[in-house]
Amino acid sequence: MQQKLPELFNSFSQFDQQILYRRREIIIRPSDESGGIFYIKQGYVRQYAISSEGIELTLNIFGPSSVFPILSSINELSNGYYYESLTPVEVYRAPKEKFLTEIKNNITALYELEQQILVFSASLLKKLESMAFCDAMGKIVVSLLDLVNKFGRKHGKKTVIDYWFTHHDIATITGLSRETVSLEIKKLWKKKIISYENHLIEIKDVKGLSEIISCK
Repeated sequence: MQQKLPELFNSFSQFDQQILYRRREIIIRPSDESGGIFYIKQGYVRQYAISSEGIELTLNIFGPSSVFPILSSINELSNGYYYESLTPVEVYRAPKEKFLTEIKNNITALYELEQQILVFSASLLKKLESMAFCDAMGKIVVSLLDLVNKFGRKHGKKTVIDYWFTHHDIATITGLSRETVSLEIKKLWKKKIISYENHLIEIKDVKGLSEIISCK
């Protein structure tokens, strides 16, 4: 049986603005004028900011069926972030005004968008909490568990994060230096909580990983 597509997709597909991006292409820049609202049919998109010192901070990773930029999609806030294709992506773009008109008349699509906003907000709060109260190991563990939630794939008794995240990538997610990430990851590897297979991180014990979070 063919899986039913989310109602949000139907709201976007009618505008017939399908766009394909290769891996690591910039989709939106902070300086861009309103380029519309995007729906991800396939692939993953990274939202990030760059400090005045040139340091990147990954704020969120949007997966299939997600809408972005999610905050400016329903209000007048201007976008202040970069959005980059983490993988090859297929997106649909809708003019903001037409999207808002459509969403107001489609209760199911509006509900789906509201659920995304709730998940997005909860993820940001968890990230903020870990950055404020957790030590370096805690920040990394929280981030790894989030990646498991987004990219996890069962492989026997292990869970594979099915995307190649480098130590630099994890540094941009946690706000730590790459050197600190490497040191803490090595501790997890020595404890045999994680391992590597073809550059992919394997979590041997997700529950065990969650139990070593150190936050005050």
